Amino acid sequence: MNKSKVKILIVEDDENQLKNYVAALNFKYLYVLSANNGGDAFNIFRQEEPKIVITDLIMNSDKLDGLNLIKKVKEHSCLTKILVISGYSDIDSIDKAIEMDVAYFLFKPVYLKILFLYLKHIEETLPKISL
Repeated sequence: MNKSKVKILIVEDDENQLKNYVAALNFKYLYVLSANNGGDAFNIFRQEEPKIVITDLIMNSDKLDGLNLIKKVKEHSCLTKILVISGYSDIDSIDKAIEMDVAYFLFKPVYLKILFLYLKHIEETLPKISL
C-alpha cells in the first residue's frame, strides 16, 4: 500500500489518544507530526508547514486552545485544511470553528474509518502542486 505524502499535524492534549491517533495515521501517511498543546503545535506548524491540521478543540492547561490555534493557522496559511476533533458539544465553540472555515468537525469517540474518509476527501481538495 502506498502511503500518502501529505504532511499532517495532529494536536491532542490527551497523551493516550494522541499516541493512538499517531499510530493509526502512520498506517496511511508518511509524514505525521504531533503535539499535545496548541503552542507547540503552532511552532511545529510554522516550521513544517503541514497541509492538514487535525486538532482537538478544548485543550486543558494551555493558553492556546483549539480555536485560537485554528485562527493562527488560518492567518499564517489560508490553504491549510483543518479537521476538528472534540469531545465537547459546546455550540458556541462549534459555530466559531465553522466560521473559521474548518473542513470537518468530528465528535469523540472518533471512528477511524470516518476519519480516513474525511482525510481522503480533504486531500482531494488540496492543490496538486502542494503535495
